[in-house]
Amino acid sequence: MTKSLVFILNKDNSDNYLSWINLKSKKYSVIYIEEVLDNKWRTVYDILLNYKYKLFFYDFPCFINSDVVSSHDDLCDFIEIFKSENINFASPAINGSENFFSFKNSYLRNVNYIPNVFFAFSKYAISIFRRNKVLNFNDSGSGIDWAMPAILNNDKVCIIDSISIKYNFEQQEKNIKDFVSIYNRFKLESFYYTEFSRIERKEEIDVESFANNFEKLNNIFKRPTRRANGCLPSKSFISQRLINATGAQWLK
Repeated sequence: MTKSLVFILNKDNSDNYLSWINLKSKKYSVIYIEEVLDNKWRTVYDILLNYKYKLFFYDFPCFINSDVVSSHDDLCDFIEIFKSENINFASPAINGSENFFSFKNSYLRNVNYIPNVFFAFSKYAISIFRRNKVLNFNDSGSGIDWAMPAILNNDKVCIIDSISIKYNFEQQEKNIKDFVSIYNRFKLESFYYTEFSRIERKEEIDVESFANNFEKLNNIFKRPTRRANGCLPSKSFISQRLINATGAQWLK
């Protein structure tokens, strides 16, 4: 049975999570984290270190701000999709002030940035983050949220549009020195939100193709697609739907 260890990160002493989290759920167990640092990634690093033995018994950890508005059913669905599609790093769509994260009438999107208010890591992703020492790379946390998808080569980094939460996401102030250091250390291409590909309906997904063809697409297609938010100084890719329509066998 798919089961996640869910960490509720206290924000502004909010208790809103009590209205929708099911503490007796069979899909997840809950741990409430009272002390959350201004650098959230350092908090996440400490959690992964302090609970590394407990995490061994769960499929993956999930982290949720205590003032996120969601539902027990949506959390269960998020856990199921994350596991069944073998995702590395993901967030639900967010109905808030940032349009890029809002629901796009699709099943999921492969992207280069995940908002840090409701997200999950695979155990593989955690191992990569530890190897690259990214979660505690700097004191401010600036740029770390851009580096994590990059060191995963944006592989199975997704916004899951089939689940939507309410949250007014805002970018935090950046430490420019730390940002430049992150940019250089992890060879980032830009700080533009980019959508690489999209699965519009669950019935369209071909997990093997989605997983194995991404690197090939990365090398082949350099121009923005119609969903890439205009001409950006970073790579974009033809959608999986178009590949399916034109034939993907030549990529293998």
